[in-house]
Amino acid sequence: MNDFEKNIREIETIISKIEKGEINLAQLADEVENAKKIINLCKDELKNIQSKVESLVNNE
Repeated sequence: MNDFEKNIREIETIISKIEKGEINLAQLADEVENAKKIINLCKDELKNIQSKVESLVNNE
């Protein structure tokens, strides 16, 4: 499993905890901030992959 997959699983875990009410109000802000950081990491990785794919397609 790569970092992207690990990050997606972490986001899924955070969402699941929120949906199940396993996170109290004091923890909620921290978990949302953590999820935001992970989402940004995923976005960056997707942008990098997109650039690589576009480069490969354009160089045919």
